[in-house]
Amino acid sequence: MRLRTRAIVDLKKQNQRDWGTIVIYQDPDGNTYDKDNETGEDLRTLQTLYDRRVENPDTGEIITIHEPVIVQARSSLSRIPKPGETWHIRFPLDPTDEDTLSDYTFNIDRSIEGGNSLGFLRIYPTKLVQS
Repeated sequence: MRLRTRAIVDLKKQNQRDWGTIVIYQDPDGNTYDKDNETGEDLRTLQTLYDRRVENPDTGEIITIHEPVIVQARSSLSRIPKPGETWHIRFPLDPTDEDTLSDYTFNIDRSIEGGNSLGFLRIYPTKLVQS
């Protein structure tokens, strides 16, 4: 097995076990993805970051904001989001409460690197506003 392939496999296996949370995706056509494409088990993220540090552009001060970032193994999805598509995503806002999922949307265009690197997608969800 090539080194890059081995790194992708190891990244998924290790991170899902230690950091993964339940996640459900829905593509623009309404198809739901809640099972891992490779294992058939419940779909899990590689990592869910709940807060991040950013620089306040007005003051230069470093602040922490609540803005989740999802890291997903590409191999776990049977369909990869395409540029310009808006997908729905459901995931827990509390890593200790996987039974309570919150609704968000995302567009892969927001990812600086195109959303993929070493076999994973970086997703920046936006809170779904109920009307």
